Amino acid sequence: MKTSSRLLVLVFATFSCSTFAANNSYFYAAAGAGIFQGDFNNAFIDHTDAVAVNVVSPANQHGYVGEIALGYRRSWCERYFLGAELSGFWTGHTASYQIGAAGNNFSDQNQIQYYGDLTFVPGLMLNETISAYLKVGLSYAALQDNLSSPSGAIPVSKNYMSNRNPIGLALGLGVSKAITERVSIFTEANYHDYGTVTFSDFQNFEAAYTHTAHVYSYSLVAGAAYKFC
Repeated sequence: MKTSSRLLVLVFATFSCSTFAANNSYFYAAAGAGIFQGDFNNAFIDHTDAVAVNVVSPANQHGYVGEIALGYRRSWCERYFLGAELSGFWTGHTASYQIGAAGNNFSDQNQIQYYGDLTFVPGLMLNETISAYLKVGLSYAALQDNLSSPSGAIPVSKNYMSNRNPIGLALGLGVSKAITERVSIFTEANYHDYGTVTFSDFQNFEAAYTHTAHVYSYSLVAGAAYKFC
């Protein structure tokens, strides 16, 4: 008898959670804007000179970021939810690095131009209108590197342009508040890490260099979302 009662309670609880979840699943569109920092830990490695002139130096891309996103969310057992989101981001400004006097040595400009994320979004309802959530997934980025360096015994400046599309890790933490049944506002902090990216080799006078950079970024975004039935 006790076993049967427990089984009925379990079935009822499962049915209740499933019913609640079925009535609280929806698609949404979101847009936001915020501040952004991209970090390029550059390594310029000399492979020619007997006494290597290696340069390891960071360069930071400070700018603004804009976001658009489409997502799906499904509630589970009243307080919890799980979703997925596809989002795109556009950034501004570049990260610049200069070594030596202008025209006498190389200069470099790095930029994360845009990136797209595919993330899973688990979360918790803190009350009837406020929720907290995590983002975990993958990010695809468009990077550009524009390096200018003198080359040859009689130095002539040459430009070396690189475009790379690494896939990296996307993490986020956010809070959302419902304003109406369909409209909510949110703020979130995001982190992306694209690992070590290899850019074009280049000449600096008579020396041959390779160029790599560990690329990662931070952003703080605020915006609004619209829920579709």
